[in-house]
Amino acid sequence: MSTNGQYSHSIVVKYVLLTIYYAVLDNLNTHLIKLVSVENQLLIRRMVMEKLLYSEIGAFDFLRKKNNIGPLELEFKISSSINTTISFFTYTIPDFFATLYAFVVEGSDLFRSRRKIDPLIILHPILIAIYQKVSQRLRVHLVEANEIKFRDTYQVAMSKMVTNTLEGLSDIQVNNLQETQLSLFDNLIEKELENTQSFSTLVSRVWRSIHNRSVFEFAAEVWVAHKVMLRQGINNEEYRTMLLEINRVIRLGKRIWNSFASFKNIYKHQKKVKELLNIPTFIEEDGNLKSVYKFEELKLRNVKYAYENKFSLLPPLPVLDLQGEMTILPGKRYALVGQNRAGKSTLNHILCKIYTPDDGEILLNGIPYNEISRSSIRRLISYVSQRPFIFHGTVRDNIRVGNPTATEEQTASAAGVFAFAEDANSQLPDSPYYGNDDEMKPFGDPISPAIKSTLTKSGCIDNNTCEAILNQSQQQVTLRRTVNFQNTPESLVQGRDVKSNIDACLKGEDLESSKLVQRVWSVLNLASMDDDEESDDESNVNPAPIVPQSMDITNNPVLDQTVELGGKNISGGFAQSIALARIFVRTEAKIVILDESMSQMDAFKKREIIFPKLFQFATANNITLIIVSHDLISMQNMVDHIFVLDHGKIVHQGSHKELVKEKAPVYMKLLGSPL
Repeated sequence: MSTNGQYSHSIVVKYVLLTIYYAVLDNLNTHLIKLVSVENQLLIRRMVMEKLLYSEIGAFDFLRKKNNIGPLELEFKISSSINTTISFFTYTIPDFFATLYAFVVEGSDLFRSRRKIDPLIILHPILIAIYQKVSQRLRVHLVEANEIKFRDTYQVAMSKMVTNTLEGLSDIQVNNLQETQLSLFDNLIEKELENTQSFSTLVSRVWRSIHNRSVFEFAAEVWVAHKVMLRQGINNEEYRTMLLEINRVIRLGKRIWNSFASFKNIYKHQKKVKELLNIPTFIEEDGNLKSVYKFEELKLRNVKYAYENKFSLLPPLPVLDLQGEMTILPGKRYALVGQNRAGKSTLNHILCKIYTPDDGEILLNGIPYNEISRSSIRRLISYVSQRPFIFHGTVRDNIRVGNPTATEEQTASAAGVFAFAEDANSQLPDSPYYGNDDEMKPFGDPISPAIKSTLTKSGCIDNNTCEAILNQSQQQVTLRRTVNFQNTPESLVQGRDVKSNIDACLKGEDLESSKLVQRVWSVLNLASMDDDEESDDESNVNPAPIVPQSMDITNNPVLDQTVELGGKNISGGFAQSIALARIFVRTEAKIVILDESMSQMDAFKKREIIFPKLFQFATANNITLIIVSHDLISMQNMVDHIFVLDHGKIVHQGSHKELVKEKAPVYMKLLGSPL
C-alpha cells in the first residue's frame, strides 16, 4: 500500500479488517455457488446414469455421431455437456451481467471525458489485433500449412505403429516381421527428417520468433504514445492513465462479445443434455406391464429381426427370419447350433428382450412378450455370453454379480463347480481345495495334506512350520516365535514375520526347494502381507466394490484374487468360468442361455466337469438350458432337442439321433459327416 500521507495505525487496522471481511464474503459466495453447482451436476449425472441403465441398447449412440469414439470419450462428452450447462446458470450468466454493468459504468465515464481522448488511442489496439490475426493466418497458410500437415501425419503414424507393435508383438516375432516393421518405421523417420530440415521450417521459426517478440507492436505503441502526447499536450503519467481506462473498457467489451459467442456452444451442450434427459426408459413402461414369476412355456412364431443400416438407403435384410415355431419347455436341455452369422446370438438377445423383433410373435406362458416387463423376463432368464464382462475387483465380487445377496458359502460352492484354482494357479495341478469329486472344500478347514506334504518334502520346513505359515495366510496375522525352522538360529526367527522367516529358511537350500516354497507363497498371495511395511502406491488402494460386501467373508486365496477390468490379467477360460459361476448363485432364473460361453475351455473340462455339474444344477432347480456352441461332439448326446439355424432360419430340429437318422443336410455339415 503506497501513500504520501503519514502512517496511521487506524488506517492499517481498517484495511486489514476490510480485506478479511471481503475475503470471507467472497469465499462464502463462491462456496454457495459451488455447492449449488455441484449438487445440480451430480443430480443430472445421476439422472443420466439412470437413463443409461434403463434405456434401450444404443440409445446413447447419437453422441458418437460419425466418430466411433470409445466409452471414455463418450463419458467425457456427457460430463462436459452437463458441466457446461450448469456453469451457464451459475457462472456464465452472473459474469455476463456483471461485465455488462461494469462496461456501461466505465463506458459512461469514458464518454463524458471524450474530449480528452485521442481517437488514435482507441484505433491502436484495434489495428494491432487486426495485424496479429492477419500475420498469424499468413504464417499458417503460407509457411506452416505443409509443415503442420506432414508433421501431424508422420507423428500420428509413428505413434500408431508403436501401439500396434506393442499389441501384436507376439505375432510380429513369430512371423519374423521385425525387419519389415523397422523398414516401415525408417521410412516415416526419413520423411519426418525431410520435413524438419526443409527451408520452410526455418522461415517459419524465424517468423514465429519475430512475432513472439512483438517487435512491430512495440514500435507502433511507442509511435502512438509519442503522437498522442504531442497532440494532447499531456505527460507520460496522464497518457498511461488514459490508456488504462480505454483498455479496461475495450477488455470489458471483448468479454461481452466472447460471452455472446459462447452462448451458441453452450446451447449445443444444453441441447445434448436435454436429449439425454428425454431418452425414454423402460422403468415407466415396466410399471404398466405384467410381471411373470414362473416359467411354463416359451413359444416363438415367425420372428423376424433386422439390424438398422445407417450407411445405406436400401432397406436392411433380416438377420433373423425363423419361418416356423420354436417351443421351449421347463427342465429341458436345448442346443442352438449353426454356422457363424446364422442368427443365434440375435435370437438370444431377443429372448432377453434386449432387441425387439420387427415381426412375429413370442409368448411366455401364453402372454405376448410385449406385454411382459423387461425386469420380469430378465429375472427368469440368465444369459452368459461368449465374452463376459469382468469387473475390476475380486473373483468373489465378480461371481456375486449374478446375485449380490449371495452368501460366502454359495459363492465358494459356485466357484468349486468350475475348479477355479486349476485355471488361476496352474502351478498346482492337484489343487488342495478340491476333492476327488470336484467339490470345493471349505477354505477355513485345516491345511490340506497335499500342500503340507509338498512343503515338508523340500527339506526346508517341517510339519509344524508348514502348519503355522499356511494358517497365517488364512488369518493374516503376524507369525512370531511359534515357528521353528530347521537349521535356523533362534535370533533369525524371533521378531520376524512369515515372509522374512521363509526368506531366512531359503538361504542355503537347493534351488528346487526354494522355487517350491516361493511358488506356494505366490499361490497363497502372501507376498504383500508384510505388516511392517506400508506402501503409498495408489495402485494398492482397493477399488470400490461392484456389489455390496458380504458380511460372512472368509479368507479364500482364489476368491480373494483381484482381477483387472475386462479380465486382462486372467485367461479367457478363467473369465468364462467366473461368468458361469454366476449362474449357480442366481437360483431364481428358470432359463439359462449359454451363448458360446465355454468356447475357450478344453473339451475334457466341458465334458467331464462343466456339463455334469451344470446339468445336475439344472435338474435340481428345474432350469431350462439353451446352449449355443460349435462343439457339437461335446453336447450332441447331452441335450434333449437341437435347433439348427441357417441364415436366420430354422432348417432342422429334433434330437441328435433324429437329425442323424433323417440326414439333415445342414446338421450333417456341422458335424463334418458326409450325407
